[in-house]
Amino acid sequence: MKASYILRENLAALLSLRKLDATTLARALGRDKSWINKILNGHRDMHGSDYDRVADFFGIATYQLFQPGIARSTERRSALDRRK
Repeated sequence: MKASYILRENLAALLSLRKLDATTLARALGRDKSWINKILNGHRDMHGSDYDRVADFFGIATYQLFQPGIARSTERRSALDRRK
């Protein structure tokens, strides 16, 4: 999976889990709503300085934005627990 796909899916999942909308994130970062919508739709990539600010907004480390598993679509394991 590409990092940009994982980032988009994780951002959408984090917003959903915390019951926030994209406008709230954009305003917290001093950006316009269209900026975050273009990122979530895959039409634009974030700049390096934005990663830290987004991670701070969600209260996570920056590298966690790119970890598979926050969104179910990026989970690497199936729903079955392999360890019994």
